[in-house]
Amino acid sequence: MMFPIVITNFVFDIIRVIFLIRRGTMSYVDNETYRRIHFAVMVIESGARKLGISGKEMHDRLQKQGLIHRCLIKKYEDLHTQSLDWVADDISE
Repeated sequence: MMFPIVITNFVFDIIRVIFLIRRGTMSYVDNETYRRIHFAVMVIESGARKLGISGKEMHDRLQKQGLIHRCLIKKYEDLHTQSLDWVADDISE
């Protein structure tokens, strides 16, 4: 059985940043995007571990509620100064 691949804006951003890093053409703007995405991935994985679910399932739950872009990416400046555990607990509730 084949599963369809759903490419969300979040996944597309990750792929784009990886491509730019490999080409060596990552600018400041792209570096900022990379930091935000890296932070979101760390929080998603940490939250998944706390709930005992896969990172994919956690991503899907947050994506369904629109929390990845609305909370993790857009509020990066406020959230990245908090502990990873605190942010993971916050999104897990």
